[in-house]
Amino acid sequence: MKRSHYLFIAISLMAMTALLGAQQTPQIVDVDQLPFSVSMVSDVVVMGNFCYIQTLQPSYIAKIDLLTKEVVWQQLYSDSGSFGHSLVKTPDGNLCHSVGSEIVKITLNGDICWTRDLSSYGGVISVDNTNDDFLTCYSNYSNLIILDYEDGTVIGQWAIPAGGNHFSHHFAIASPDSVFYCFDNTPYGTTSNTAIKLTKVQINTVAEVIWSFEVPDLEGAVGSVDNDIIYFGGKQIQLDTWLNTLLYKIEDMGDNYQLVSTTDIAGPDTTAHVRHLLLNNHELLLSCLIVLGDDPNGQDGSALSMFCYNQNMNLVWQISQNILPFFVTQAVALSEDAAKLYAISIYRQTYSGPDTTWLTEISLPTPVTDPVLTPNINDVCYPNPFRNSTTIKFEMNSPASTSIAVYNIKGQVVRHLVQS
Repeated sequence: MKRSHYLFIAISLMAMTALLGAQQTPQIVDVDQLPFSVSMVSDVVVMGNFCYIQTLQPSYIAKIDLLTKEVVWQQLYSDSGSFGHSLVKTPDGNLCHSVGSEIVKITLNGDICWTRDLSSYGGVISVDNTNDDFLTCYSNYSNLIILDYEDGTVIGQWAIPAGGNHFSHHFAIASPDSVFYCFDNTPYGTTSNTAIKLTKVQINTVAEVIWSFEVPDLEGAVGSVDNDIIYFGGKQIQLDTWLNTLLYKIEDMGDNYQLVSTTDIAGPDTTAHVRHLLLNNHELLLSCLIVLGDDPNGQDGSALSMFCYNQNMNLVWQISQNILPFFVTQAVALSEDAAKLYAISIYRQTYSGPDTTWLTEISLPTPVTDPVLTPNINDVCYPNPFRNSTTIKFEMNSPASTSIAVYNIKGQVVRHLVQS
């Protein structure tokens, strides 16, 4: 008996009307110098009217009152931590942070709840809190460890064959169904001894690598995950000279991936190094060091710029700041209502220092929510269901970004038919 297979299509037209003036611009509300000097800012978390900062060289955890800009408390640690992905809020309203190979849970008053030594897995450990059931830890030797938030017990650990061995810029982000996205620096470049690598791992007792995406001659991996979309990038390096940051938008197709786009941050005429990356209502916020002058390493000066990209990697807005001639680095965090962005930045009067630490408060525009237009399916797709072919018709009343995608019965994207 011959069996016929039919495909049923459900279509949603995602339309964002491009109305001039509808999108506000961000505003710098306040700038204050903080009463301590550090060479690097690793991470920052905002909870209520307080900002919690993890620094490097020296390694501090500090609590800052966002209203008075005063330091509430400050703790010095003997070891340094990871550059980024080192401080997170826990589901019970406390904090977890990494100090070298040690994970520490503290209260908002700075009291230690527990510590966990993970030195057998690597010298630098990152932390991630995207799963409320466990803390995700990842080492510079590509070891994945998950801890119980309550007492720091090791729930599981797996060696990921990602090839990581650099000091920092290693982190993992947990996703549903025991999936982890691992971000690494590796030594496998072509014109340099560095590359960045993204690995999708499925945990079923053992760690199974589903797919990986590696780019040679890039360093300082940054990344974020927005459902089945992964943003992944790093700084180009050639003969010890820093070049622009490239950012890749990747769609997870299940057993494989699709490279959707590649973006040269700030464009070919400007050198930009991404220092921090985060998501806000599907918009991508990037804090970047912009090189000024002719020297590619920034000896002629550097400034801070914040970029916001939408889901199609179109630039929504940009804001710049230059407190002193040389911007070094920063970490950024959103307020709990996502209405403000707080940046902890390091600036220098001269290229070689000394360092000064600054807190900048930025009021963010309200993101434009894309309305979903769901027409009568039989008005736009006929025949439906179908076996070999069908016709899809639609029209827009005004200029808009439009996406048509085919999903399987599990809700997974099979193919993008239109993405404009």
